[in-house]
Amino acid sequence: MSNEQAKRLEPTTTKTRSSTQSSFLRGTASSSQKSGTRSQEQQLWDAICNDDLKKVHTILCTAQNLNLNKPYTVITIDKNQGRDTCSTTYLLQACKVCRSSEIACALIRAGANVNASGNVLKKVPYGSTWVPDTVVGNVTPLILAVIMRSEDLVRYLIQLGADVNSANEAGERPLHYVFTGMTQNPSHATRKTPIARKDRNVTDAVFAALVENGADLNASDKQGFTVLHVAAERGCLEEVQMLVKAAADINVQTPVTGLTPLSLAKHANNVAVVNYLIQHAEGKAKSDEAKDVLTCN
Repeated sequence: MSNEQAKRLEPTTTKTRSSTQSSFLRGTASSSQKSGTRSQEQQLWDAICNDDLKKVHTILCTAQNLNLNKPYTVITIDKNQGRDTCSTTYLLQACKVCRSSEIACALIRAGANVNASGNVLKKVPYGSTWVPDTVVGNVTPLILAVIMRSEDLVRYLIQLGADVNSANEAGERPLHYVFTGMTQNPSHATRKTPIARKDRNVTDAVFAALVENGADLNASDKQGFTVLHVAAERGCLEEVQMLVKAAADINVQTPVTGLTPLSLAKHANNVAVVNYLIQHAEGKAKSDEAKDVLTCN
């Protein structure tokens, strides 16, 4: 090969190598994407991440054989661990990054499973675009909407078929998150402090939306903890009061160890919650006794 022929080939080689590297860093994996052709899956992902409702609508109307319930996988490049992959659903991504609920609703109407759980991804300042958000963990779209305190999205998801009692992999329901945001079971070391006063109104609205649509106040996760267990253990007095007034069972026990909301509150030294639960139990006992007397008479 002559020097002149080598020079003509050099720009083409450099361009191809640069294009492949750029595609890889964006988190693409297929051969068609590496060659510069974006698949309809990646186009939909990008449109969702850019909150582009018009583009999402166009893709949903024109795409062929697009499976909205197949997890979308991206390649992550960790500065310490190197190359890896992570995945999520289009609907979870829409619930997380979009400013409105229209894109989530469009995906559901086009066939996305409103109750499918998965891991949420987040952007990072280094390497690839997305990595798993380990703080949020495995959630359903409705749980994610509750975490984000989005009353509108909560109500839209319920209207479109979201089950208010559907659980994630840990058996946690939307109610387990409603008062404490990012949840950890009472047995976990990481705990969330009670919600700030400024968030009270929206939290109450989210709680009301769930209860109005049939949320089970006494539903437990896989360890047997109900939302009242969680609120009592964390010292959330106002949340405990709201749950009890809504008819949550204060005597509910975990199946293996028999822990009650009161025993958890005592162990955590949450005096105000302990006093309230005791007083309520005593008041209920007196009320039941009075009813028995009236019935006998």
